[in-house]
Amino acid sequence: RATGIVENVYASSHTPGYDAGVFCIGATLQDERVPEALEQILKVMNALRDEPVSDDEIAAARRKRQAQQAFQFENNDDQAQSIGWDDLTTGNPAFASVYHSALGRVTTEDVRRVARDYLTDANRTVALVHPAPAPAAPTAAETQAARPGAATRFVLANGLTVILQQDTSVKTLHAVLACRGGIIAENAE
Repeated sequence: RATGIVENVYASSHTPGYDAGVFCIGATLQDERVPEALEQILKVMNALRDEPVSDDEIAAARRKRQAQQAFQFENNDDQAQSIGWDDLTTGNPAFASVYHSALGRVTTEDVRRVARDYLTDANRTVALVHPAPAPAAPTAAETQAARPGAATRFVLANGLTVILQQDTSVKTLHAVLACRGGIIAENAE
């Protein structure tokens, strides 16, 4: 970002206790800068495999995660949500504590080993996401059907009922489905 290759660059991860995790590096940039940005991102990523990160970098990452945890547990509601989520997804309501304890034992060699094992060409997916073209103006019937506050009911092929309701006071969409399934909850049949 400092060199002007990208407008924004970030990394995130999701490491549930019940399944494989996902590590993501994303960037916002102009199309013509994609090859250069990808080259630089891969250079930084590959350095994790080839060069040890410093103890200071690991300590800074731990502090950042501890701060995130502290903010995540600011009130009883947040604590209850974390305990419930941990129990649902890992079977351990104290998983957050176990996870943070394990972070305290991570070494520079652990980072290199994990990078060598997982940050490989075979594991990498590269995607370019562009904005959708501007939609055509809605018809009068579509405008009436999509009026704010009107709920729309869908029944999926598997029988699951989904009800959607527009709320124009919120400018984002957030949807979460969490349930036990697969090898955690199902038997062979």
